[in-house]
Amino acid sequence: MRVAINTIYSSNENPVGDTRFVQQLVEQLIQGHPEHEFILLQNREQQDTRTNVTRVPVAYKDKNPIRLKFWYDFQLPAALRSFSPDVLIQPYGICSLGTKIPQVLIVQDLLFRDHPQWVEQPYRWLYKRFTAKFLKKAAKVLAASGSLEQKIGDIYLGVEKMTVIPAGCSPLFKPVTDEEERQEIKDIYADGREYFLFTGGLHPVNNPMTVLKAFSVFKKWQQSNMKLVMVNQPATINTITEKLSTYKYRDDVILLDSLKEKELALVTAASYASIQYSFFENRLLPVIEAMRSEVPVIASDTAGIRETGGDAILYGNANDHEALANHMILLYKDEQLRKRLIVKGAERASAFNWEGSAALLWNSIEEAAAGNR
Repeated sequence: MRVAINTIYSSNENPVGDTRFVQQLVEQLIQGHPEHEFILLQNREQQDTRTNVTRVPVAYKDKNPIRLKFWYDFQLPAALRSFSPDVLIQPYGICSLGTKIPQVLIVQDLLFRDHPQWVEQPYRWLYKRFTAKFLKKAAKVLAASGSLEQKIGDIYLGVEKMTVIPAGCSPLFKPVTDEEERQEIKDIYADGREYFLFTGGLHPVNNPMTVLKAFSVFKKWQQSNMKLVMVNQPATINTITEKLSTYKYRDDVILLDSLKEKELALVTAASYASIQYSFFENRLLPVIEAMRSEVPVIASDTAGIRETGGDAILYGNANDHEALANHMILLYKDEQLRKRLIVKGAERASAFNWEGSAALLWNSIEEAAAGNR
């Protein structure tokens, strides 16, 4: 079988946020099926020594949604014409309405409906205007969580062609049990101090200002030398830097540019707790990675995260910085609670792996291809 995959947003050297979900899934898919051929559409020139992988650099305009849709509907099919793929995987919630190739559509969130204020107006229009058509066009639809599957089914269509495809976890994410190694990581990334970790990027949708407000309350009441490490995407770092210039505890906040996955795994494993307070319904990958690293998690109370973390996570309203601060203080004071969350989190995380997720994707690929015969 010949499988084409649209990887234009996840073929960077250090993908961040939800693009890491796509990259991990694609790599596992290729490794698990060396007998099949994979055509990867991507945003840059890149060599690949694997004989079953062809990387095709493509030009696209994502700053203008009209041009982006034109690319999906006309230029993407043209780029694939000489390859004649059996199936096309679309991981970013957009289908091509201009191709007859059966498509597997992956939907990671409905942010444009749930929190439209965090989506730029032109893209809000694009998703609002065409999502129903994308879902109808797709041969199979994969949702990042059961709660998202239910929401899509309630709003747009029945669930007969939908499957839940949860995130997995890279083997790089594991506990650091050696105290000397843990201290070395803290020396490199956090001035040698214990730290809360906030990952996923500093775009407003990830709620960094609420985290900073909560950290202020924590520092006020605890008077500790704890740090706050915020892992960021380069495109938004200047905005936060400007706000931090007048932040009372700015000397205790450390901004790290987007990290290689190996570095992110180390920073995660050595952290005191992971904070995932995004407005995103399905900010699930960093939650799983923290639990697998035996790090307790404080997260926004969304259906997707509850589905993933169960009772292994401390939850709070994403708009309530006091609730987040109270959880930070509670973890700091109650070491027994922290240990219980670590044990529960490790148990929950053991159920998530990329092999299982890739197997679900492959089943959908086969069903989509069979439906076209």
